[in-house]
Amino acid sequence: MPEPRPADRPAAEPVAVSPAMRLLLAAALRPQAEAADAWAAWVDAVDFERLEDGATPLLGLVARNLPDLQAEASIVGRVRGVQRLTWAANQVLWSAAQPFLQRLESIAGTPILLPPAALVPAFGDAWGARPWHRIELGLHPGACADGRAALAASGWPVGHLTPRRLAWTEAGLVDRWEVRDAAGNWVSIRWQLLRDLPSAAVGEQLRGAAIAATVGSVRVHLLHPADALVERLWNAPGERGPGWMVEVVVSARQLGGRQPDVERFAARAGALGIAGVLRERLAEVASAVDDPSVAAARRALDQQRPGALEALWNLPGPVAGVARNWAAHAAGQGLAAGARSMVRTHRAVGRVR
Repeated sequence: MPEPRPADRPAAEPVAVSPAMRLLLAAALRPQAEAADAWAAWVDAVDFERLEDGATPLLGLVARNLPDLQAEASIVGRVRGVQRLTWAANQVLWSAAQPFLQRLESIAGTPILLPPAALVPAFGDAWGARPWHRIELGLHPGACADGRAALAASGWPVGHLTPRRLAWTEAGLVDRWEVRDAAGNWVSIRWQLLRDLPSAAVGEQLRGAAIAATVGSVRVHLLHPADALVERLWNAPGERGPGWMVEVVVSARQLGGRQPDVERFAARAGALGIAGVLRERLAEVASAVDDPSVAAARRALDQQRPGALEALWNLPGPVAGVARNWAAHAAGQGLAAGARSMVRTHRAVGRVR
């Protein structure tokens, strides 16, 4: 059956960040003097044999931020080992996906590379800074047949991508495909660049502003920095551990303090009716990581006044589910167009069952 509508999916609940994790985040993200102090405090506070969930994946970023870890040899060796293993695993995953990405470009156009792989340039081409686990990319739903063909031509299994699955995808009823090869490598193709926002206008607007780039000798598109921050704040929360906060901070820094880009981020959030949600998520990040780029993004969102679309997202009572679905379809195109989109989706459900 088609995947759940936005109203059927629970919102991600904020996850408390421990004092020790705040120290580790500071060691990974703050300027070197502050990072060194936070790292020393964290090393003193934790048992390396019993690290909390989410701590180990951050060690590669700490190693990048602090060339001199100033710790016991066993601790330094473990941190460097995490960095090397992360680098190797990411390289293996990229090598597995590269033929597919190149084939995809030749038959369906250049895909949009999404985080975490899309953040390699932001990390200074440090491939061991963050573990990926999968390659995520965005494509237009109309390219799903080409996407399947590119997967098959480059050796990825496509038996689960049936004609019915393609029909659901083209109708906007599927937000992503997950594909795993025999070696355990994953590729995720996102047909909705912003999860649970099926409005075609959202994808068109984000794809239209994407920027050409080269990552690991492969030509890709990256979301405009303002849109990339919207994407991380909307899509990433709910993932296990604090890694999503790192990606939000790094994405916010890509705005470079440029006021037009900061304002563009806030305007995009307001136009989608999700400024309130993103404001709460930025506040969650700010409570764990002190970063001026995050603070600037929060100030810009504070200047956004809630409109009719945001009110629809938050409408209480028995009509809340319908209201949220309407808001999701109206994002980026207005309430009237959203209502028409809901009708088309309802008819499409009937056709593809």
